[in-house]
Amino acid sequence: MKKMTLFLAILILSRVGIAYGADTAPNGLQNFFLGTSNANTANINQVLALLVGPAGPPGAAGVAGRDGFMGMNGVDGMPGAPGPVGQTGAQGIQGLQGVAGAAGAAGAPGPAGAQGPAGPAGGVSLGYANGTVGLTGCDDSVKLDIGSLFTPSGFKLKSISVSLISADCKSPAKLNIYITKFPCEAAPAEGYAPGKACTNVPEKVTMKCVTPIENAIAGVITINAAAIDAGTTTCTKYLGTGSIDNFFADETGDTGTPMDDLYRNPKSGDAAKDNPAIGLEIVA
Repeated sequence: MKKMTLFLAILILSRVGIAYGADTAPNGLQNFFLGTSNANTANINQVLALLVGPAGPPGAAGVAGRDGFMGMNGVDGMPGAPGPVGQTGAQGIQGLQGVAGAAGAAGAPGPAGAQGPAGPAGGVSLGYANGTVGLTGCDDSVKLDIGSLFTPSGFKLKSISVSLISADCKSPAKLNIYITKFPCEAAPAEGYAPGKACTNVPEKVTMKCVTPIENAIAGVITINAAAIDAGTTTCTKYLGTGSIDNFFADETGDTGTPMDDLYRNPKSGDAAKDNPAIGLEIVA
């Protein structure tokens, strides 16, 4: 209440002062630059004037504003031109040898290697009826021919020829031929007394003839008396106690093994045992 009373007193006193100091003319207008004028004058519009004084000193720097938003990244510029090639540097010091790595997994099996040199082919028996003999090694089959010569005393063994020898059979391979004269068995067939199968005939013997494969002519090797005399074929005793002299007949027919001596006598009726026993093999 006291504050309100003090406020009203100040307001009343200020109005009294204003009224006291005012111009006696009614409706006066105060102009700070051109003087005083009354509101009832003909030209009520007052001229406004602006007085420009000297520039004051710069004010203190304002507080810095907040940072603006981050702008978008610009587009990458084009690559610059390559620079000149620098000089080759000196070779560095060789580093220490690294630790050996763990063994890798086994690889897949490689392709099959080339066929090795021919091994021995098992001895092959063939009946006197000429035909083809199966082999192993560098050749799988050859043809065997037995040549005979007619003489006044009968047919005699003239030659043994092996043909169709594969070109894959090359030096140092050799052709071995085994020929048995009187192929009697130790135990003769039924009906014959033991030890009597070869009675009254020369002792059983097997001859082995070796011919180098390079002596083949157009895939054919022939052994006869001429080949043995020329040394292109070498024949030796392989089994038995009989003689191998004059095994092949010459052109005169004075020597040679009778063809009957190549058979079992007497015959057993088994062609595999009664026919000539001739074996063939090609060995490295």
